[in-house]
Amino acid sequence: MNMPCQDAHYIDKLSKAMIITVADGLGSADNGDVGARVASRVMNKAVRCGLTQKPKWTVRRILGKAYTITQKELLTYSQKQGYPLSSYATTLITSVIVPIGIATLHVGDGVVVAKVDDELKIITMPRMGEYANEVVPITHIKQSRKLAEFKITKGRVQFVAVMTDGLERLSMQLSDLSPFEPFFKPFFSAITSDEMSDNELEEALTSYLGSDDVCSRTSDDKTLVLVGKR
Repeated sequence: MNMPCQDAHYIDKLSKAMIITVADGLGSADNGDVGARVASRVMNKAVRCGLTQKPKWTVRRILGKAYTITQKELLTYSQKQGYPLSSYATTLITSVIVPIGIATLHVGDGVVVAKVDDELKIITMPRMGEYANEVVPITHIKQSRKLAEFKITKGRVQFVAVMTDGLERLSMQLSDLSPFEPFFKPFFSAITSDEMSDNELEEALTSYLGSDDVCSRTSDDKTLVLVGKR
């Protein structure tokens, strides 16, 4: 049986910030793909509203409030559709990027990697539940809030990659849980140069993620959002 793509993402570019939200619906959830789409859309919109309408709020407060709004909206949506909330289970990562730092809220698996002050580093990585490989989705209202990771990384931001778990094994050195630099280097070079347009970069990235070389090493859905300063 062919499963629909469970991944979803939204991007917003403001005058002084960029917002990236990536979600991965759980394969075990009947409506995980819909949950990912709804959650990523609502979260991104709520963060954008917070940044533009609540200038005195801290980014932590904005992300926390947006997360609460997203959970409530997903609950309301599930009730209207007549399906249990658990059927919309999804992970969620939102990063707010400015020239001097990154703020990230991370629930579930997936990875955020960035080059800050010339150092490639993992910003946030999978947060699991009580048992090995247990992913706690945002539909677990109380437990997911306890496990949600909020992190601020300060420094000169040169490159950011936000991805779902389908690319974890390709992008990370599992021995020490560090970024696998050969995976990121060509992306960083391409996105920070003027040799390719944004459309050309997107086509090249789509082609790479769908290539036999990548698909032979991961059968999961793959989402990779890249941000770099030219």
